[in-house]
Amino acid sequence: YDNTRIPVGVDIYYSIFSDIQSKKICDIGCGTGNYLLPFSDKCKYMCGIDLNKSMLEKTKNKIKKELIQNNTVELIHASMTKIPKENNEFNYVMLNQCIHHLPYDDEYKLLYETLHEVNRILVKDGLCIINTTTAEQQEKGFWWAPIIENAIKDVQKRFPVKKYNDSKFIASVEKIGFELVSQ
Repeated sequence: YDNTRIPVGVDIYYSIFSDIQSKKICDIGCGTGNYLLPFSDKCKYMCGIDLNKSMLEKTKNKIKKELIQNNTVELIHASMTKIPKENNEFNYVMLNQCIHHLPYDDEYKLLYETLHEVNRILVKDGLCIINTTTAEQQEKGFWWAPIIENAIKDVQKRFPVKKYNDSKFIASVEKIGFELVSQ
């Protein structure tokens, strides 16, 4: 799994996160910790949340292997729709390649519940990074997509961001209280 999933864009995160040593970061849907680990020994506090216990166990093993101080990292087995953290606790929240795992029925209801939770746990002027691919990329990014057109259409339903600069998604996120800073 980890051999095909590398944390693309970590350098961009470092350029966005200011004064990281004094900040608290939450990685929601952290999986095996690919995005969590690069920040875990550089920030004040790092929290990884995932619903899959075996993924969290792999993250825990990586932390031990990397000899990262456990007092700066907390791993929590929880749903991203009910985050067991205090209001206004985190400076930065990351959702890396995970929102497509939420059900797409009922107009992505659980995604928007998750984003309400993210908004709740972020400090005022905090930053949320949603790292995802678009439904359009699922179709145009793979040479073999036209061969399995119906399967691709089913997969595309899982991706709430339909295309780059998706005005419907942006409007939904802004309605929750977020301000779009960059794409």
